[in-house]
Amino acid sequence: MSLPNLSVTAINFREVFLVPKVFKLNYLKKHHVLFAVEIVTLSLAGLALAVIVLSVIGELASKPEIVNVYPANIENKAAVSEPITVNFNHPVNQNSLKAEITPTVEGNWVFSQGNGVFFEKKLVFEPDVTLQPDTTYSVSLINIQPVSGLVNPYNYSFSFRTKKLPGISSDQKLLIGPNDNVVINLDTANDHMADFSFSFSPTVDFSQNLSQDNKQYILTPSSPLKQGSNYQLTIVKTAVSYNLKTNKRIERASVVYDLKTKKVVEGVQPSPEKSLNFLTLSQPTILSVSSKGDAASTGPITINFDKEMDKYSVASLLSINPKVDYTLNWADGKTLTLSPNKTLPFGTNYQLTFTKGTKATDSTFFENDFVNQFTTIGNVKVSQFTPSNGSKTAAIGSKIYTTFNQTVDKQSAQSNFTISPTISGSFSWNQNMMIFTPTSPFPYSTTYNVTIKSGVKSLTALDSITEFKTTFTTASLYEVVKLTVPIVKQKYSLSCEFANMKMALAYKGVNKSEDELIAETPFDNTPHSGDIWGDPALGFVGNYNGTYFGDGYGAYYPVIVNEISKYRPAEAHVGWNVASLLAEVKAGNPVIIWSCLVCHNPRYWNTPDSRQIYAYEYYHMMTVVGYTGTVDNPQSIVLNDSYSGRQISYSKSQFSSRWSIMNNTAVVVK
Repeated sequence: MSLPNLSVTAINFREVFLVPKVFKLNYLKKHHVLFAVEIVTLSLAGLALAVIVLSVIGELASKPEIVNVYPANIENKAAVSEPITVNFNHPVNQNSLKAEITPTVEGNWVFSQGNGVFFEKKLVFEPDVTLQPDTTYSVSLINIQPVSGLVNPYNYSFSFRTKKLPGISSDQKLLIGPNDNVVINLDTANDHMADFSFSFSPTVDFSQNLSQDNKQYILTPSSPLKQGSNYQLTIVKTAVSYNLKTNKRIERASVVYDLKTKKVVEGVQPSPEKSLNFLTLSQPTILSVSSKGDAASTGPITINFDKEMDKYSVASLLSINPKVDYTLNWADGKTLTLSPNKTLPFGTNYQLTFTKGTKATDSTFFENDFVNQFTTIGNVKVSQFTPSNGSKTAAIGSKIYTTFNQTVDKQSAQSNFTISPTISGSFSWNQNMMIFTPTSPFPYSTTYNVTIKSGVKSLTALDSITEFKTTFTTASLYEVVKLTVPIVKQKYSLSCEFANMKMALAYKGVNKSEDELIAETPFDNTPHSGDIWGDPALGFVGNYNGTYFGDGYGAYYPVIVNEISKYRPAEAHVGWNVASLLAEVKAGNPVIIWSCLVCHNPRYWNTPDSRQIYAYEYYHMMTVVGYTGTVDNPQSIVLNDSYSGRQISYSKSQFSSRWSIMNNTAVVVK
């Protein structure tokens, strides 16, 4: 052992302690004062030196106590990349001290440099790689003693736990716009402890970035997401390590963090940590256009959207052909009135188009052109007649309904009405509908010819110039009624609403696909969370290709009536009866009903505005297309079943039982 190089300034030891013999007494006498001063000075320097030496000896001989450690004992959020540090109050005998870490970590124990090789008071472990996350480490210091070795050694240990790997927060936005980034929130910052990989189903090309605070992954799709669609995002988390010397990542492709055991699992491929289901906002839909068909108004046109629209986008992508000068006025963000600057001419065909890309304020847009064709009111025409032309099953108690395309002079219409064979009756009116009610029921199995001659006068436009003719036959005493409604097998697991609308509309001459009807029908996209879900009276609830009460349900009559009414008159009935339903079928009108596949398990949930929704787990919609027997006493009732894609028959009691489940609810398509 050697002491540090200590020096005393301003002291000449030779001069002080070795007085030459040649010194003369006179010299001593002459300089006795100076000599005395020097002796005093030497004495003080010696004292200082002695103090220093004793201090050094005391420092090297004192028992070293631990002042603090990092990470602190029982720390549970220790960093994975920071050195482990032990601070002593006195130097430690480096030759006797042994330090250990459990579990074993590659790295080096070093003493920091103090004032000399024996004066180090700080012991540091510098790991070669980052520590494992969420792992308890124990540090043992064995044979702690002073440099002098004069004090018995002792041992000391402490432990700490490293930070957990970051996980996926429960706070996620699950309803997004087609142009939105998908933002994934972490429960803690990801300080290079784990890799997160993401994949979409259906497949989405995207780039990903970690936010500056390391608590969010921002996924940016390279192209807009499909609107009104469900996406599943699968998230895989993999623990990673870094070489702290090179600051480079250590590739460990087969390392997975087990969230249950909270350990790193070797030798298995990463498995999904979480799957999230995202729903994109639906594209905007035009609910109604006031001018449609062959008797449209020559004045303002009102367009109702299902959501607030971008006014600039609408104005720039709206066109009407033939060209019309017009003014646009918004009652609110959803209701637009197009007012021609001049009254439109009678009997003229127009096409109103909203070009694809027309935007709503929530960034959704029309994926296709929306086209509305109409003809301004012209000559008087019969737009609808009941019983339908060629009917063989008209009820003997039927009335004859003639609907004109505009307001007409009632007397001129009545005087131009003839029926053969002649039957007495009276006329009544409901707006543009002329109703002929026979004085007594029609006889069974009788064919009638009805003619409405030209010359019916218009009160708003042009008189009729063509004759209208139709024929119908009353039912036999024992009726067999079966409308030729096409049978459709629904395309998706929960799309019976759209399949039945397709069937009924097709019978009435309107050909719409399921996908077209889906695109036009409003959806309530409230996420299913606990007992909170959407309102099926406002829009289709959930995923039409999902599972009952999982991610999908359906829609109730207000939604269906609204959609059908875009193309044909429709009436909703709640708490109805079998006889009235079959009378409509007999009159040539298919009737869509709410029933069930397996009639059990009534369910309830609440809407966000606290409305309670009554539902059945396997509710189903079918279309009544016929019957045998009579309206009042049917032997069987014939239905088109979209689930099986075939036609089925129920007895009256079977039908009544299943129909009552959903409160005898029906929609008549006329």
